[in-house]
This record gives sequence, structure tokens and C-alpha cells, in this order.
Amino acid sequence: KVTNASTSLTEIGQDTDIHEPNALVINFYPRTAGAYPCRVLVTGVGQSAMDIRVFEVDVTVTTPPLQTSLEFRAPVRQKIMQTIPIVNNGTEEWQLTAQVTGSKAFSGPGQLKVAPGDDAATYEITYKPTAVGEEEGKLLLKNAKSGFTFEYDLSGVGEEPLAEDHVVLKCNARDTLDHVFKVPAMGGGKKAVTMKVESDLPFVSGEESVEVGPGGGEYALRLAPQLGGQYTGSITFTNPATDQFVWYTMEVEVDSPLQEQTIDLSATVRKVVSVEIALVNPLPEPITFEVVLTGDGLLGDRTFTLEGSETNGVYELFYSPLVAKVHEGSIAFLNDRVGEFWYKLNLTADPANAIMLEPMACSVGGKTSTPVTVENPLGKEIVLTAVVENRTNFAVEPATVALPPYGTATVHVEYVPSSLGDLETSSISLTNPLLGDWQYQVSGRGELPGVMPEHTPTATVGEATSYMLSFRNPFPTNLSVDIVLDADDGA
Repeated sequence: KVTNASTSLTEIGQDTDIHEPNALVINFYPRTAGAYPCRVLVTGVGQSAMDIRVFEVDVTVTTPPLQTSLEFRAPVRQKIMQTIPIVNNGTEEWQLTAQVTGSKAFSGPGQLKVAPGDDAATYEITYKPTAVGEEEGKLLLKNAKSGFTFEYDLSGVGEEPLAEDHVVLKCNARDTLDHVFKVPAMGGGKKAVTMKVESDLPFVSGEESVEVGPGGGEYALRLAPQLGGQYTGSITFTNPATDQFVWYTMEVEVDSPLQEQTIDLSATVRKVVSVEIALVNPLPEPITFEVVLTGDGLLGDRTFTLEGSETNGVYELFYSPLVAKVHEGSIAFLNDRVGEFWYKLNLTADPANAIMLEPMACSVGGKTSTPVTVENPLGKEIVLTAVVENRTNFAVEPATVALPPYGTATVHVEYVPSSLGDLETSSISLTNPLLGDWQYQVSGRGELPGVMPEHTPTATVGEATSYMLSFRNPFPTNLSVDIVLDADDGA
């Protein structure tokens, strides 16, 4: 009688002669690798019925070595990990030993316990390259008791390293700022390594190399930007012997330096004032400044050149506002070699005085007008809208007018009297949000009516016809009139 703890498929004992006397053949068919304990009970028959024998049979089934390839790819000094699932289908716990050979960039724990059952245990292999290039290794997971082995071919690619950090710095133009970088050790063992230093920022300075010991090192970089703005760049530390390197990305926010001076400017809208700004060239060769104007109504050259060592350079700034307001502005002079110089501007735009138009006179019941021409100082079309204070006696025709770029347009101010001899006045504005207001003062007097425009009615001989004459009451009160018809003698 054979008592077996598992089913089977594979036969063992092929070397046994089944015809040999006193030989017992056992067929064993395991499905999977593992340990299979078995007990064989042999009992006699007949006179040997009391002869009972028990045989303990332990069978260990191994599988052929499984060879698998694992590929890794990671930046230098960064690590990635891969978990390998291991399933034990036997009845005893496995004690696996792990051996990693080949490149030292591969590593993992030396042992792994795998409990029997369907739940997989995981072995974690780590890849951490120290240099750019391809590397190879091998992982062996071996069960010493059963002798079976899991074999993995390891291949890794070390890519260009990532930046150690992104450094953000802030300072003012024409000031200096020192920043210390941490430099990790790379090769050299217990000896110090001389690292070459390179940076692509235009305004930095420092030593060309730095000594880095086993515990790392520090490097002081000095920044001295001359112009305001936002700059991006990097700094790289390279081991010339191995071409290994570490690097940092950098972002430098440079604010404008403190203002040189505050200048007050005041002007009437659509008038111009100027101010002279003195500049000095400290260099023996000529330099050219880029001029940046900030603020409405500021005019001036966009570049300004000083001769070598010139001490009396004068830049003329013009201020010609279009809209009445109080605001601030600035003028900055920029040069890569001598830096940035700027002046704060306190700007005041006063409204223009109203333009007095020639007085108008008109017979009561009639209408007269006077032309007004407006100029557009901008390089785009604008639209002016008329606003009339006294709409009883005055009007603007047309009420809106379009001015072409740098062009002119003419409107007519119309006067219709509503009294005799009294002075009638009004203020008129031509407005635009970009150009502000043109203010005008107008006046007029009503005179006695005279001969009105001639009318010529027509009719067919012998037939009566009618003709309508329009008459407007120009006065604010009711008016009674006498109608007198005066015919020629031949009528």
C-alpha cells in the first residue's frame, strides 16, 4: 500500500529491474517542482501475514533552470527597482539564496523565504548606475535543499544624469550674490577628486575647479548681473578622469536696481515739455544704451550712444500727454557692460483750456455754423463723439466723426438762436477714450429776422393749388404772428 500526499505524472525508478526478486517498483508522476513525502506499507500474505514493513520515501522534484532577461534604464545616480514574483507549489518553505554578479550597479537582498501556497513572494532587484553606458549582470536564486535554480540575465543602460536640484535665486541688477552648491563625491575612493566647473550664465564667476572628497564638497558661485530680467541656465561639475558629472539647473530673477533719481514732469494735454538726463561712460570705448520708456505720453530716442570716457552725455526726454491724469512712468538705460540705470517719473497731465470759437450771429428763425478741425496724432483710426451742453441752441454735425491715422477731420458747430439780442452760450466736447477731450466754448446772438429764403410755388393756369411754408417758433413761449400776403400788380 502506497500513501502519497500528492498526485503525480512523472515516473521514477527507471533503473530498477522490475523482474528482480524482492523488488518493489513505485511509479511517481509529479505535476510541479517541490518536496513530496511518501510512505510505503508492505504486508505479508498467508503465513507471512504478520510481516508488516513501512518505508518512508521523500521525493524532491526540481525544474530545469529558468533563464529570464530583465532590462533596466535609469539616469545616473537614480535607482529603479524591479520585483520578481516567486511561487512555491510544494509543501515546505523554501530558503532561497540570492547571488548578484556582474556590474555593481545591480543589487538585491542575499536571501528570500518563500512559503508554500498560491501566494507569491517577491524578490526586489535594484539598478543604480554610476556612469553613462551599458552594463550587464546576472541574478541566481538557488534552493540549496532541492538544488533548483532561478536564473536572470540583467542588462542596464545608464542615461545622462538628471539635475541634482533646480536653484531659484533673486537679486538686484548691479548687486552681487554668492550661492554655495553641494557637490557629491564621484569616484576616487578615499582620495579627493578635482572637478571641473562650467556654467552657461553670462554674469557668474568663481574657481575653475573644486576639490571633492569622499564625503562631497562645496562650491561658491558669485552672481553679478548688470541688467534686470529673468535668466535660466545651469552649472556642471565634471570629473575629467571618468567623465562623470553632476549638474544643477538655475533660474535667476534679477530686479532692476534702485532708481537713480525721481523726475517730476507736468504738461498740458496735447502740449509737449522736455527734460535733459545726464549720463557718463566709465569705459574708454564707445557704448550704446538701449532706452526703455514706460508710461503714456513719453517720447524719445530708443538708443543713446556715448563716446569713450564721455562725462557730459545728455539725453532729451519729451512728455506729451493726450489724456488728463496723474500717473507714474520710468526711463531705463540698458547696456550689457555697464548695466542698467533707470529714473522714476512722476507724470502730471493737466487738462487743456477750452478753445474760444468766434461769436456767431443769426436771424431769429435761421441757422448758421462754423467749422472746427481736429487732428489725430495716433497711427490708427479713432472716432470722436460730440457732447453739447446747450442742445437748444447748438449742435455738432456730424455727431460722431472718424479720424484716419495721423489725419484730420472737420465738424460744423451749428447755432440756432432762440432770443433777440441775448447772448447764448454752450460748452462743446469732442471725446475719445484714447485722446481725451477737445473742449470748446461757443456763443451766439439772435438778430431781427430779415428776408427768408425765397420759395417758388407752381400751379396750372386756371386751377387752384396749395403750397406749405414751414415756420418754426424759435422762442420758448407761444408766438402770435400776422400773415400778410403781398402780390405783384400783374397777379
